[in-house]
Amino acid sequence: MGRETGLSVGTIAVVLTVVIANLGNNIVAPLMPALKDHFGSTAGQIALVASGFGVGRLVMDLPAGYLSDHISIGRLFGVGIVISGATAAMAALSTSLEQLIVFRTAMGFGSSIMSTVALTLLARISPPAQRGEVLAFYTSGMLFGQAISPTIGGYLATQFNWQAAFVFCALTPLLSLPLSLMATARTPTQTGLGGGSRKPTGGHPLVATQSTALKTPDTNWAALAAAYLGNFTNFFDRHGMRASLLPLYAGMVLGMDATSIGAILTTGSVFTIIINLPSGVIADRVGKKTLLLPGLLTLCVGNMLLLSDPSPLLFTAATVFVSMGVLSNSMISGLVADLVPEPLVGKGMGMYRFTADLGVVAGPFVLGLLTDIYGFNAALVAGAAVVLVGVAATQLLIPKETRRVPAARTG
Repeated sequence: MGRETGLSVGTIAVVLTVVIANLGNNIVAPLMPALKDHFGSTAGQIALVASGFGVGRLVMDLPAGYLSDHISIGRLFGVGIVISGATAAMAALSTSLEQLIVFRTAMGFGSSIMSTVALTLLARISPPAQRGEVLAFYTSGMLFGQAISPTIGGYLATQFNWQAAFVFCALTPLLSLPLSLMATARTPTQTGLGGGSRKPTGGHPLVATQSTALKTPDTNWAALAAAYLGNFTNFFDRHGMRASLLPLYAGMVLGMDATSIGAILTTGSVFTIIINLPSGVIADRVGKKTLLLPGLLTLCVGNMLLLSDPSPLLFTAATVFVSMGVLSNSMISGLVADLVPEPLVGKGMGMYRFTADLGVVAGPFVLGLLTDIYGFNAALVAGAAVVLVGVAATQLLIPKETRRVPAARTG
């Protein structure tokens, strides 16, 4: 008999929705020169269009998690889709840079809601024994959407104009509607607040009820805090390296041109998706912590490689090791799903998204600032040191087995 898989129809529908949602995440990057010329702005002012999206996600992550525990998941998913589409349409109609920044930030609100709801849904419908596989599949879908987003944006801007890219972002959420309906129709409509049983809808076999009470009802809050800390350190260094240190190092130290830098970073993104896909299945067999520690440590290796004598080969190797840090993503989201109390799944996933987005926003800024003041070596060591804090917390506070298994039936 083959191995049981957690990739149900509902799971696949959620992940496809996430892929579509993430098509707009990085679409602004290739538009930067056109936006600068169109609005007659400085590079720093245009950068606010990109950072505004991340700030919008950061602001909305915790409220989205709270709402996921208190209102219909289907309705909240729909709200995220509507906000994403409507704000993208308004961004396309912007007549000033200030308007574009506001609407791009609001696009982050919609993206945050959709991502948080998706994680909450997957945490609820995934069988604990296949949760790593499900969340790795989710992470791969998210990464795929992010990876092809700049290509789509660049093509539309070249063939038409920068507004066309935002029109694309306004139309793609419409494709998410039938998928979100399919996903939410096969998942619980209630969050199970108050510890009661959850009535499955659509005959979904994966939803836990009172008859599958947890063997370990107490929550390991120290382990949960360590997971959030590890999440922040992962995103802080990985995004700080990819968005700031790696491209700056390649240009300023190695003298590489933009095409070469982009090709290596794209290769790293492809490698990220490839290595992430099987990681969930492996984690379900050996334990999430077993893969989380190597995932975090590879980031430190990537940082340390650039402390050696400069060379394109070491730069490529560093990029690969930083890309391997993606192993931490699905491991940590799986740990949170294992550890957070059932009535608080939405809030738990909201905090997961918040700590991730906090790292995404802070990492490039802090490491870039350290580079300006103290140089590359200081920034590289600082990034590795931050990750090692997460490694220590993981090793000391997170048990090897975090999955709560159903208790034996009684009477």
